[in-house]
Amino acid sequence: MTVVSSAEEVVVGVAGLMARFHHGGSDARYRPGSGDAGAAVRRLGDRLRSGPDSPGAERLLGGLLRSGGRRPWRPLYKLIESLDHQNRQPPDWQVLIQDLLSWDRDVKKRWAEEYYTYEREA
Repeated sequence: MTVVSSAEEVVVGVAGLMARFHHGGSDARYRPGSGDAGAAVRRLGDRLRSGPDSPGAERLLGGLLRSGGRRPWRPLYKLIESLDHQNRQPPDWQVLIQDLLSWDRDVKKRWAEEYYTYEREA
Protein backbone atom coordinates (compact mmCIF):
# COMPACT_ATOMS: atom_id res chain seq x y z
CA MET A 1 0.00 0.00 0.00
CA THR A 2 1.35 3.42 -0.98
CA VAL A 3 1.07 6.21 1.57
CA VAL A 4 0.34 9.58 0.03
CA SER A 5 1.37 12.71 1.90
CA SER A 6 -1.11 15.50 2.48
CA ALA A 7 0.88 17.84 0.22
CA GLU A 8 1.00 15.25 -2.55
CA GLU A 9 -2.75 14.66 -2.27
CA VAL A 10 -3.39 18.39 -2.64
CA VAL A 11 -1.02 18.93 -5.56
CA VAL A 12 -2.33 15.90 -7.45
CA GLY A 13 -5.95 16.82 -6.66
CA VAL A 14 -5.60 20.42 -7.82
CA ALA A 15 -3.71 19.26 -10.93
CA GLY A 16 -6.76 17.12 -11.73
CA LEU A 17 -9.06 20.12 -11.26
CA MET A 18 -6.83 22.22 -13.52
CA ALA A 19 -6.77 19.53 -16.19
CA ARG A 20 -10.56 19.27 -16.04
CA PHE A 21 -11.00 23.02 -16.41
CA HIS A 22 -8.33 23.71 -19.01
CA HIS A 23 -8.94 20.51 -21.01
CA GLY A 24 -5.21 19.98 -21.32
CA GLY A 25 -4.51 23.41 -22.85
CA SER A 26 -4.29 27.03 -21.87
CA ASP A 27 -7.41 29.00 -21.16
CA ALA A 28 -7.80 32.78 -21.31
CA ARG A 29 -10.42 32.67 -18.54
CA TYR A 30 -7.78 31.96 -15.89
CA ARG A 31 -6.03 34.87 -14.22
CA PRO A 32 -3.94 34.72 -11.06
CA GLY A 33 -5.62 36.77 -8.36
CA SER A 34 -9.10 35.53 -9.27
CA GLY A 35 -9.88 34.75 -5.65
CA ASP A 36 -10.56 31.68 -3.58
CA ALA A 37 -13.22 29.00 -3.99
CA GLY A 38 -15.83 31.18 -2.25
CA ALA A 39 -15.35 33.90 -4.85
CA ALA A 40 -15.53 31.29 -7.62
CA VAL A 41 -18.86 29.92 -6.34
CA ARG A 42 -20.21 33.47 -6.23
CA ARG A 43 -19.54 33.78 -9.99
CA LEU A 44 -21.98 30.93 -10.72
CA GLY A 45 -25.49 31.61 -11.93
CA ASP A 46 -27.08 33.59 -14.72
CA ARG A 47 -27.58 37.28 -15.44
CA LEU A 48 -30.60 37.47 -13.14
CA ARG A 49 -29.47 35.34 -10.21
CA SER A 50 -25.91 34.60 -9.24
CA GLY A 51 -24.03 33.88 -6.06
CA PRO A 52 -26.25 34.01 -2.96
CA ASP A 53 -29.30 34.61 -5.16
CA SER A 54 -28.73 31.34 -7.02
CA PRO A 55 -30.03 28.15 -5.36
CA GLY A 56 -27.45 26.06 -7.23
CA ALA A 57 -24.56 28.19 -6.00
CA GLU A 58 -25.92 28.01 -2.45
CA ARG A 59 -26.06 24.19 -2.59
CA LEU A 60 -22.54 24.00 -3.99
CA LEU A 61 -21.14 26.27 -1.28
CA GLY A 62 -22.90 24.14 1.32
CA GLY A 63 -21.23 21.03 -0.09
CA LEU A 64 -17.83 22.68 0.13
CA LEU A 65 -18.33 23.83 3.70
CA ARG A 66 -19.96 20.66 5.10
CA SER A 67 -17.02 18.42 4.30
CA GLY A 68 -15.92 18.14 7.93
CA GLY A 69 -12.18 17.67 8.29
CA ARG A 70 -11.81 16.05 4.88
CA ARG A 71 -10.89 18.06 1.83
CA PRO A 72 -13.98 18.65 -0.36
CA TRP A 73 -12.79 17.02 -3.59
CA ARG A 74 -16.20 16.03 -4.95
CA PRO A 75 -17.76 19.50 -4.47
CA LEU A 76 -14.60 21.08 -5.91
CA TYR A 77 -14.93 18.97 -9.07
CA LYS A 78 -18.59 20.02 -9.31
CA LEU A 79 -17.52 23.66 -8.90
CA ILE A 80 -14.91 23.39 -11.65
CA GLU A 81 -17.35 21.65 -14.01
CA SER A 82 -19.97 24.33 -13.35
CA LEU A 83 -17.51 27.19 -13.87
CA ASP A 84 -16.32 25.62 -17.12
CA HIS A 85 -19.87 24.99 -18.33
CA GLN A 86 -20.90 28.59 -17.58
CA ASN A 87 -17.68 29.99 -19.09
CA ARG A 88 -16.67 31.56 -15.76
CA GLN A 89 -13.24 32.15 -14.27
CA PRO A 90 -11.86 29.42 -11.96
CA PRO A 91 -10.39 30.12 -8.54
CA ASP A 92 -6.76 31.12 -8.31
CA TRP A 93 -5.05 27.71 -8.41
CA GLN A 94 -2.21 28.81 -6.14
CA VAL A 95 -4.67 30.09 -3.53
CA LEU A 96 -6.64 26.84 -3.79
CA ILE A 97 -3.50 24.79 -3.14
CA GLN A 98 -2.64 26.89 -0.08
CA ASP A 99 -6.21 26.67 1.22
CA LEU A 100 -6.31 22.90 0.86
CA LEU A 101 -2.89 22.47 2.48
CA SER A 102 -4.14 24.35 5.53
CA TRP A 103 -7.72 22.99 5.32
CA ASP A 104 -9.49 23.99 8.52
CA ARG A 105 -12.40 26.04 9.86
CA ASP A 106 -10.61 29.29 9.11
CA VAL A 107 -10.39 28.44 5.40
CA LYS A 108 -14.07 27.47 5.33
CA LYS A 109 -14.98 30.71 7.11
CA ARG A 110 -12.98 32.77 4.61
CA TRP A 111 -14.64 30.99 1.66
CA ALA A 112 -18.08 31.71 3.14
CA GLU A 113 -17.17 35.34 3.81
CA GLU A 114 -15.84 35.77 0.28
CA TYR A 115 -19.03 34.25 -1.11
CA TYR A 116 -21.46 36.34 0.95
CA THR A 117 -19.61 39.68 1.26
CA TYR A 118 -17.90 40.10 -2.11
CA GLU A 119 -19.01 43.28 -3.85
CA ARG A 120 -19.17 43.53 -7.61
CA GLU A 121 -17.09 46.11 -9.35
CA ALA A 122 -19.14 49.04 -10.66
